[in-house]
Amino acid sequence: MALTVKRPEQVVSLCLDGGLVAEHDRLQEQIEEAGNKATADRRLSTANPVIELNRKLGELYEAQKAASVHFTLRGLRRDVWDGLKTANPARKDNQLDERYGYDVDAIIDAAMSTEGTIAGVVDADGEPVEFNHEDWVRFSADLTRGQWASFQVPILELNGSVLSIPFSHAAYKTMQGSGEK
Repeated sequence: MALTVKRPEQVVSLCLDGGLVAEHDRLQEQIEEAGNKATADRRLSTANPVIELNRKLGELYEAQKAASVHFTLRGLRRDVWDGLKTANPARKDNQLDERYGYDVDAIIDAAMSTEGTIAGVVDADGEPVEFNHEDWVRFSADLTRGQWASFQVPILELNGSVLSIPFSHAAYKTMQGSGEK
């Protein structure tokens, strides 16, 4: 057979330094507060502190990028995904599980621990990081619920959703010939 299937992929970026996220939130609050003060009475504002705070925010963004890794995740073959669903039945009295038909939390770790899901990991410079499905359990034990959840949606989308070609109404309108309008 001459046809080859390339399963869908998604990239999940994860900042490994949680302190930078807290610093980002703190700066955002300061920017909002400084903006409100400047708006309240421009006569009291001889210098605009928002400019300096935004500069710091830009530096922080660069630090977050430097502390991030990027996981390329790949959808599993249908038979493998179906096996994971069977091995992780829905929990009783869990609405999300009942909706999907399997234990949503358990299947994420099971999928991430399955060969083929992690297609690659690179650091901020695009250099490969030695990491594979066998490393997931130890690594994920250190993640917060929020960090772990950043993998949840892509895994469910890659394996459980219908893959479709994205449609852009704006592009469609732009591409229409004048005779069709």
